[in-house]
Amino acid sequence: MSFAIRLILLILFPFVGFFVYTHALAYLSEIIVSPNQSLIYGAIILQGFLAATLVSALLSYPLAKVFHRYSCYAALAISLPVVLLRAPEILDLSRHDLALLISAYEVLAYALLLVLGAWLAHKHLSPNTALQRDASLAARP
Repeated sequence: MSFAIRLILLILFPFVGFFVYTHALAYLSEIIVSPNQSLIYGAIILQGFLAATLVSALLSYPLAKVFHRYSCYAALAISLPVVLLRAPEILDLSRHDLALLISAYEVLAYALLLVLGAWLAHKHLSPNTALQRDASLAARP
């Protein structure tokens, strides 16, 4: 795959990830509703985690297919728009401590799940040369 196509996809993937993440959060906020106020923080954490998991599940294999061994770095670059857009919330110290913690958790989960998913997809798609070498040696008479 040419460098120009990879560059275009590196620009396109963050938009796709951000679109899926924001729409998944909106949809999950309608579905996962806490019946009482004591569980509201758990519901918010679950919504952010599920949205980040969905983005990771959708983008991990395409990232590994396109960027091969650099898929982790591409995943980190793709997670930057969400991190940068959520950074003012995290840096606003006038907010409640629990709200800051939840925002930081959502950003960390998004970036970490995307990078980890891309790494696992790359490991799954890349051939294991040591196993192939051992298999070819065992097949010799």
